[in-house]
Amino acid sequence: SNLSFSFRGNDVVREAMRTLRGEGWVDVGQGRPARVATPEPQLISDRLRLMFRADPRQSLLQLLDVRRALETEAAALAARHHDEQHRVRLKAAIEELERAERVEDRVVADLRFHLELAQATKNPLFPLLTHAVLPLFSELISRVTVGDGSKRAAGAHRRVLDAVIAHDPERARREMWNHLDVAEADLRGSRT
Repeated sequence: SNLSFSFRGNDVVREAMRTLRGEGWVDVGQGRPARVATPEPQLISDRLRLMFRADPRQSLLQLLDVRRALETEAAALAARHHDEQHRVRLKAAIEELERAERVEDRVVADLRFHLELAQATKNPLFPLLTHAVLPLFSELISRVTVGDGSKRAAGAHRRVLDAVIAHDPERARREMWNHLDVAEADLRGSRT
């Protein structure tokens, strides 16, 4: 009702709510007030993808900054909170990464490792955010997991896992930071 008054009528508000519902931002039901919708990873991913169109190289570097903030803390939390099932799935992802020969297979295995690491935090926001940006991560990963980058990535993932298994949050955070430093150097050296 306050919005209706501010915009001089219900038509503008109804149209705005229809648009927000159509885009997945609000949940509107008959006879109940509108609520902010449960976040969908695809919605976030779609919005971020629009940013990439303007300046792909700069966007990848910005995404790397986000990865650094998200994944270094995920590694530390996983070291604190993981269980045996997480350990098994993380090891399987690394073994898959080490066996992968095609770039596409390496990207899938790399993404799987990072999503499993987010799951191991036992904080539902980490997998949600990680899953939301996974499609964008794959663009970044495919650029830095070619040639020697692939071997370095597998070794870096192994060191992160070793720190997680050792329940050493600071080492896990540091190893993830180092991994992303190498990814940044590879990205800066690549032609995008």
